[in-house]
Amino acid sequence: MLGDINSSRSNTKKSARFNLTRNQGLSLIEVLVALGILAVVSSAFLSLMISQKQEVRIITEDMARLALEASVAKAMTSSGICSFLISDPSQSSTSAPPNRSVDVIDVTTDAILATQEISIRRIPAGASIAPVYLAEVNKVASPNSNGVVIESMKFNNFRRNGVDQYLADFRISFKPPPVAYRPVKQIIVKDLFFTGNSITPANAKAFTTCSAPKGESAQLQRIYFTAADTPVGGKEWTVPAGVRSALVTMSGGGASGYGWRVGNALKSGDSGGYLVSYPIALIPGETLTIYVGRGAPSYFPYTSSGISYAPTSGDDGYSGYPGTSSKIVRTSSSPPSTILECAGGGGAHPGPIDSLILDPYFNVPGALTTPPYQSAHVGSSGTGINPTERPAAAPYGSLNSPGRCGPAPAGVDALKFGRGYPGMVHFTGSATERLPAGTWPGGRTPTGGSGGEIYINGCNISSGAVASCVYPGRGEDGVVIFDMLY
Repeated sequence: MLGDINSSRSNTKKSARFNLTRNQGLSLIEVLVALGILAVVSSAFLSLMISQKQEVRIITEDMARLALEASVAKAMTSSGICSFLISDPSQSSTSAPPNRSVDVIDVTTDAILATQEISIRRIPAGASIAPVYLAEVNKVASPNSNGVVIESMKFNNFRRNGVDQYLADFRISFKPPPVAYRPVKQIIVKDLFFTGNSITPANAKAFTTCSAPKGESAQLQRIYFTAADTPVGGKEWTVPAGVRSALVTMSGGGASGYGWRVGNALKSGDSGGYLVSYPIALIPGETLTIYVGRGAPSYFPYTSSGISYAPTSGDDGYSGYPGTSSKIVRTSSSPPSTILECAGGGGAHPGPIDSLILDPYFNVPGALTTPPYQSAHVGSSGTGINPTERPAAAPYGSLNSPGRCGPAPAGVDALKFGRGYPGMVHFTGSATERLPAGTWPGGRTPTGGSGGEIYINGCNISSGAVASCVYPGRGEDGVVIFDMLY
């Protein structure tokens, strides 16, 4: 029993010694491992916190930018603010204080135009001067984000969109953020549409309107060339940038009819050739010369000494006169080439004179005879008098017929392409039958260049004697019209 007690005491002492050793704490290696794990966990947590803070800031900045973008885009495209900024005198570079940097831009060439900019200091909340602004340079885009500060606001990227028409973008740029966050993306309102007017000097342009983006849809502009504003020798015209095709409506000058000496027949003038909305290809920036056909002159007897009629100087009184061609010539090519031409109507021609007869009703005074008056009658045998032929210019004009146009496209009868309309013809039944008083219109077109009419009425040829007088009217001038497609 005593041995058992001693054995028990011995085991108790060993256990005590073991527990004492365990209670002395962790070893150095264990402590270092624990600290390393804690450092890794802490570093990851700190990195997560910083990343989350950056993301919150980025999201806040993006929301501020998007809110500003929506309000600016709406203002520029729907409320008239764009026109106010670009054209109102209160916003000009000379106003107090100025809101835009310049009032005009240089449009001398496309390359110079592309470099032009108009800076804006602030954007009002309405199309008038107001204390409330949507955006202002050197101010924050939103009170909720101090990191989104506007650096500049500009109209730039100017390009032509037609005659006195332009497209440009509106851009808002932001200052770099105060810390190493990602830059704030620009706001861009693309393709704003401007109209302008020329001022001195000629290469300067001041804008009058600014409107919603036009996008890429086709635009149409019509330009007229008439005899009143186009010299006989042609007028140079430069195809606007962006114009690669056009629908052309044109006509040659109308002819005049015969003839105030002819007593047994009449013919009013033939029209010039004409085309309506005919498509042609163009080259932006190329030079064209535009010719507008003139209507034929008119000649008729005039009063001399109050009672008698004398011939018009330079006119033989038999044949009509031709109109001239309308043409579009590419003068920038070498040699120049004709894109399109519509000839004038040919001069009306009676053919050989069959006889000169006494005509108590028709006034043919002057160089032919002295009273009693005689008139020229057309027929087939001829008397040796062959009236002058006056055809319209080739290759698309001829004698005694309407003009036509050319060059004709493949597969189209060249003799019918753009051919105009003939005038009216009338013959009396006998040598003594009087030409009836009235008006006979010339060949008509829907575009211009119609033939001259014939007008007949009574006239006093001597004291108490009345005869019929014929008045051929002048031909109508032609026209050239471009409907330009963008």
